[in-house]
Amino acid sequence: MSIIVAARLLEDFIVSGSSIGLRLSIDGLVSANLSDLAGSISAPRSVLAIDDLLRNALTTENLRLEEASVKQLRALQDRLEACLDMVRSVINSVAVPPS
Repeated sequence: MSIIVAARLLEDFIVSGSSIGLRLSIDGLVSANLSDLAGSISAPRSVLAIDDLLRNALTTENLRLEEASVKQLRALQDRLEACLDMVRSVINSVAVPPS
């Protein structure tokens, strides 16, 4: 998956010494924010559900632009399946059996 950014914006970002932080909420929302050298963090610049992020990454056009291979897509699938296993495990550990 790629993100298209204007060259001027990227230049300003690099020169400023900022960094990008990504966060995944427990309900599957991904947010991005910027922090500067002093450590101040901006409000999230964007929030997107993880399934929307995947949907956007897996469009025919994006796959063509990225020249995605079956090997890469299988690696993505393996990672996602491992993530689902982690979520299932946590659900099982916190689920209260019915009385």
